[in-house]
Amino acid sequence: MCCVITILSLALAADSPALKDEAATTQTPRLELVANSTTILQRDPLFLMSLVHNSGSTDIRLFHEPYETGEYTVLYLRTKEEWRRISTMAEIRDPRRECDGVQIGCAVLSRSSFAEYHALLRNGEAFIFEEPGKYELRAVVRMADRLLTSKPVTITVEPRPVKDLERIGAAGKQLHSLEFLTLKWKLPAQMKALADVGGNTGTAIRNALLLEEFAKGGAIDGQKIAKSEIINILKERFDRVSKNKALDQLAEHFRLMGDGQTFRSIVAETSFDSRRRRESLREFRLLTDPTAAESWTRRDFGQPSDEKVDSN
Repeated sequence: MCCVITILSLALAADSPALKDEAATTQTPRLELVANSTTILQRDPLFLMSLVHNSGSTDIRLFHEPYETGEYTVLYLRTKEEWRRISTMAEIRDPRRECDGVQIGCAVLSRSSFAEYHALLRNGEAFIFEEPGKYELRAVVRMADRLLTSKPVTITVEPRPVKDLERIGAAGKQLHSLEFLTLKWKLPAQMKALADVGGNTGTAIRNALLLEEFAKGGAIDGQKIAKSEIINILKERFDRVSKNKALDQLAEHFRLMGDGQTFRSIVAETSFDSRRRRESLREFRLLTDPTAAESWTRRDFGQPSDEKVDSN
């Protein structure tokens, strides 16, 4: 089986010329799509990071259609010549970003990279990676005057033992916890039991349990560790996509816990800007500095400047 999954702006229609296979060879800014693994097993989730690299000297903005407030990259599946949107539990909905259909847009500062994270597992009740074979992924995001298109990424899906396929299928609605991994609640017991099925499913569950154990009690594998050690552990055990998303999650967690020192140390290690990172920075600034301006500044994006930014 061979099909194509493409991440596209909400604004794109099925017959849009932007759906052509040709990606721009040179782009400034540039869009990169990164998968946490290029080889997975049947019924595995796939975790992705889309990166907008702005190497220019001026800020840019990302947009989507009026009244839409989700991620700036959206998932589509192409079977033969037909395109179909795939909804995910990981889509971010924030109505503050739109006002009466007027787009605020998402700022990507000059000389920075902005990340969004995506999880592909199911389309409705059907598993996206149900059949072994080759799958090709691509990302597209909308700017004010153009579309950015990434180079394609090929994913190989290998067969999984029938008994493990049945165990995953039996998890039912509990599988949502893989599509929307968070430290705000614990993994269900039925999902924890799937840690031994291997592939991306097993890896994602083990990663989530590691973060959960550390966030709850400051331990890894039952051993207490210094909070400063978590960075090196993530670098050793996590892939590039999972590591960067985990840093965002941990920074948010320690901000909510009121641990400013750990929060700042984790934010300093994040490689890319993201909506969760900037929201955490902004909330931390407003809580710790009663005189801070309510408008967005570059400090909310991790830069040492109080210059105002007219888009969040």
